[in-house]
Amino acid sequence: IIPLATAHTTTQSVCYLDTLDILNATATNYDSLVWSTTGDGHFTSTTQLHTKYKVGSTDISNNTVTLTLTVYSVCNTIASPMVVTITHAPSVSAGSNDTICRGSNVQLVATNGTTYTWSPSTGLSNSTIPNPIADPTHTITYTVTGTSSCGTASASVTVAVDTITAPYIGPDTTICANASITIN
Repeated sequence: IIPLATAHTTTQSVCYLDTLDILNATATNYDSLVWSTTGDGHFTSTTQLHTKYKVGSTDISNNTVTLTLTVYSVCNTIASPMVVTITHAPSVSAGSNDTICRGSNVQLVATNGTTYTWSPSTGLSNSTIPNPIADPTHTITYTVTGTSSCGTASASVTVAVDTITAPYIGPDTTICANASITIN
């Protein structure tokens, strides 16, 4: 009988501050098993199918680690790797400050979060997306808060609104045909 092993069937991620619970690993037809890592974290037990993995400092700096479930039987050995992405506290960016003319709009750009909340919501097409359209009527500073599994962070961007003043060229004047007038 050939042993079977699956470390995990979906992509895994863990916050750099947390411990990964390995609950979905499966193995059949085996005599023994062992978990191993390419990183420097540690397992609560390397010989239990369902165990926990505490992320190490090398795992964090590499942003990823591969955990491998190896099962042994008399006839065969099977290994099943699982790549785990290490997530960090977000470092949210709100993009560059911008100047628009009154009646125009600009698209704001937030990055490095999983979910976003913009405030104030005044003049925004949607305050819960990373890239809303801003159509403010006056200069305003928007703050975006980005959230990930590791926490939240905020950043701000100012949208300045230029108002165009109609030029004044003097009072209305009547002139005779073929005459000239100086306009300032």
